Amino acid sequence: MSRVPYIFSRYMIRHFLLSVGIVFAAMASLIMLIDAVELLRRVVSKSVPLYLLAEMIILKFPMLSQKTIPFAVLIGTVLTFTRLSRSQEMVIARSSGISVWQFLAPAIITSFLMGLIIIAVINPISCAMLARYERIEDRLFAGRANVMSVSKSGLWLKQKEADGGETIIHSMHASSLEGNLNQAILFFFSPEGKFIKRVDADHALLDHGVWKLDKVTLTPANQDVQRMEHADIPTTLTLEQIQESFASPETLSFWALPGFIQTLQEAGFSALRHQLYYRSLLVLPFFLSAMVLVGALFSLSVPRFAKTSRLMGGSVLTGFLIYFINDIVSAFGLSGSIPLSLAAFAPIAIITLISLGFLLHLEDG
Repeated sequence: MSRVPYIFSRYMIRHFLLSVGIVFAAMASLIMLIDAVELLRRVVSKSVPLYLLAEMIILKFPMLSQKTIPFAVLIGTVLTFTRLSRSQEMVIARSSGISVWQFLAPAIITSFLMGLIIIAVINPISCAMLARYERIEDRLFAGRANVMSVSKSGLWLKQKEADGGETIIHSMHASSLEGNLNQAILFFFSPEGKFIKRVDADHALLDHGVWKLDKVTLTPANQDVQRMEHADIPTTLTLEQIQESFASPETLSFWALPGFIQTLQEAGFSALRHQLYYRSLLVLPFFLSAMVLVGALFSLSVPRFAKTSRLMGGSVLTGFLIYFINDIVSAFGLSGSIPLSLAAFAPIAIITLISLGFLLHLEDG
């Protein structure tokens, strides 16, 4: 590589990172302010210490700010190339033999590396912080009575009873579509935490507010064992509540997702939501690179536009359109209409190909 392109690449990277950083700081600050106002609205009727509110805002901030990074890259690209065009630096660089691809390469490579750093380093940190945020939120606001956990030892479910007691349900395998548990064990505890009884069943079927048990062995505390062919135990659980009790994908780091997905599938539950989120993280570096190409379309031909505000407005609208299309394709993936890998990668591939086509036309006429 000759000296001039090397110096120019460093110059481009510095200005690109500065523009993206400024846009990201502005957007993240706005989102943090909105989230803080919403949190204050929710706690207005509760006596929550200020330090806890501040902790919740800080804990949620990394995950919220991650969602703004593609927009920051898009708008930062527009700002970078617009400034170069208006200062005639781009004209001078083009006259010295630097092509549009040499203009774009530093920003594309930088955005790709940003994506790798986000999924490998920043994402695990933000996931851990969001998981702590959700635990605090559940304690303060939601008060969820039912908690689901899936591990190598099987499926564990805790539900609150009407009298204040708790029931712990364990099963090695389940069917999320039918609400059927195999080799189910139910432990009943009083409101004071005292063990009441244990119920073992070969099968447990969740049917309209009732666990229908087959081949039941009842072991009350300090009493003789009883055996029954069938038994019905009331419950407030629904299939939807069981599915929603799983850890959300956003609270699991990039490195932990594959193991959790495998465990979830072995337990008999659908992992489509977690699989799609994992694939969206895998393609994040390519998504950020595609945002650079989209931003270049709005800025490399800046002399044709009268105002910079039109460039910004067009790029922002395009960004929202990309997000909208991506959400639609993701919905198809979650419904099983298209493969998950296609749902995650297809929008990015289409955006990249369209952008490259326009840039080739711009460069070669």
